[in-house]
Amino acid sequence: MKIFYSTVSAVFLVATVGCMVRDYNNPSDSTELSNSSFRRKAVPFNAFNIWRDGTTTEILDYPKDFDIREGKATPDGVHFVSWEEFYLVSLKEFIGVPTTGAKVENDVLVYPVNEKTGKDLRLRFSRETFRNFNYEGALKHCKDNGMRLPTVRELFDFCAAGVTEPNYGPEFDGSYKYPKGARCYGSRYFSASLSSENRGTAWSFDGYLGTADQTARFGNRVSKVRCVTNP
Repeated sequence: MKIFYSTVSAVFLVATVGCMVRDYNNPSDSTELSNSSFRRKAVPFNAFNIWRDGTTTEILDYPKDFDIREGKATPDGVHFVSWEEFYLVSLKEFIGVPTTGAKVENDVLVYPVNEKTGKDLRLRFSRETFRNFNYEGALKHCKDNGMRLPTVRELFDFCAAGVTEPNYGPEFDGSYKYPKGARCYGSRYFSASLSSENRGTAWSFDGYLGTADQTARFGNRVSKVRCVTNP
């Protein structure tokens, strides 16, 4: 399996994969995962963590408890992400910042060589698929095509890297909105990450405000989906 890694410390505080042991679906039990096309295209869900921290264990599928529809989950920075990763909880103020050094070249999200891990990382985002997807439909669409949904960190970096307005960081001003012409403008994309506070909501990107947000996992739909694969 071909994976490109790189390094550079993330300015934004993204939770590392926790110490807890979580059961994952067995790749050998999945026709998509055993498919040679998937093996060629697949990129671990924790590719960003491997690039950033040097983690060696690759996560290639969703946790076995991913389908639980309600309740809380222990944050792992990959499949279950806390509200505090992108917001000041007390003020509900968005504080998300694109990863330092991240850039997008022809729909490929590029993370440069990380001095700590010696790795670089490249993730290709597929072209938009126009269809009325609910969350499970989006998951299935990507998996059936040998790819996966991006995690919220990957999705946010893809949409926000190189965007000067809104001004991400402490001076973020939502009144600037997300600029027309930016690569994710006017779209809402689901990510592979659920809210650790509420399994019934999935992290998404708001192509009007330019923020990582949460969307009801069951019932709500998006018209466009982007999947992730190796370049």
